[in-house]
Amino acid sequence: MLRFKAFSGSDVTAVESQINAWLHAANPDVKLMDQSVATDGRLLVGFLYEEGFMAAEQRLSQQADAIVEHALKQGPLEPMKVDQEQV
Repeated sequence: MLRFKAFSGSDVTAVESQINAWLHAANPDVKLMDQSVATDGRLLVGFLYEEGFMAAEQRLSQQADAIVEHALKQGPLEPMKVDQEQV
């Protein structure tokens, strides 16, 4: 699934640093990049990308952690009996 990420700012060096940090952390598969200057002089940079493997793993891990934390707040977990023939 394609995703969109945008950066903007009047300090070109700061915007470049933000973009570089995101590229390094997310390792996205960039499909399209566009940049323009807004009427107030801000630089606008947008990316269409597919999530890289590491970013997807990190996102899924964070979601799983949140689910477990929520379940633990509901009270103690009860063990489930599983029929080995159905596994």
